[in-house]
Amino acid sequence: MQQQQLENIQGLAKVASWKKFSELFQVRAAMNEYINCLRSTSVLLGGRGKCVEDQDYPIEVFSFQPVTDLNPPIILIGGMGPLAGAVGFDLACEYFGTRREIVLYQACSIPSRMTVMLEPNQMVHGLPLQRYLVEQVSEAIIQSKEYLQNKPANMMIILMCNAVHYYLSLVKADLEKRYPKVASELQYISLVSAVMAEMEQRKLNHPLLLETSATKMGRVYSAPMEKRRIKCKQLSEGEQEILMSAIYQGVKAFDKEYAVSKGEELFNLLLRNKCNSTRQTKIGDIDCVITGCTEVPILLDWLQKKSKINAVRGWLTQVKVINPVISAFNWISNQEEGFVTVG
Repeated sequence: MQQQQLENIQGLAKVASWKKFSELFQVRAAMNEYINCLRSTSVLLGGRGKCVEDQDYPIEVFSFQPVTDLNPPIILIGGMGPLAGAVGFDLACEYFGTRREIVLYQACSIPSRMTVMLEPNQMVHGLPLQRYLVEQVSEAIIQSKEYLQNKPANMMIILMCNAVHYYLSLVKADLEKRYPKVASELQYISLVSAVMAEMEQRKLNHPLLLETSATKMGRVYSAPMEKRRIKCKQLSEGEQEILMSAIYQGVKAFDKEYAVSKGEELFNLLLRNKCNSTRQTKIGDIDCVITGCTEVPILLDWLQKKSKINAVRGWLTQVKVINPVISAFNWISNQEEGFVTVG
């Protein structure tokens, strides 16, 4: 599978479309339309027997340009996957209202993070694959700033993919070397740091990590938690395979029925194998769930609305779910209000 993905890798393509909005209701309508287009592409490819991948979609840009923006703009680097990027853009516009300009750059052409972790030295376009990914993320950031209506001295960058945070230090170094002026204007809002800050604020110490295999392999969340002596629960190999199926053949493929079915299978295993003997809707001493993949909040939302298993819905209703993207928005908001947070 990795070899096929390597063969499909292309350079950062030109932007296929750029849509601008000045009102919040326009954003919601446009995201609904965009998501329907993503669904149609997925169904079309699925009908041809192809499992849809992020790289099958074009690069597109969406800008919310309120008249009264008062703070540094936020650039969301999405497209990994595109549905999660659209949902994140909608959430950002709703969260910040007219206080900030927000740009979503759907960098769908960036190669699979799992493929890069497994084949970091494979040559692609004359570069080792890991180096290629780093430069592609850097170029996406450089290109995205061109879609701001003003040219501010400072801007905030959020990489929407959890797994790509494994390469964040390399991306920063690459930008500082090749684009030093732009690098000096950027403030990175790390999803991982934002989650750590929220856990500290809420005094949470026993999370369940629901993450992709790439995020798990890169220890994106488990490593910093280990340093803080936080006891995190990770999925077993079999449980991880079920989650990956729910994400890739379910959420990314817009197959809600399949996603819910696999989600139920996963939580049935967790509740059966890790539940407290006196309360069948408690998984050990878990006090929160960290959705270490931007598709997982979508999966959990579908489960809460569509699952026919009361124990699954009940547990998801009771537990604190931490969405790293929303944690990042909270981190920014706390900065605005002058609160001290963990960066």
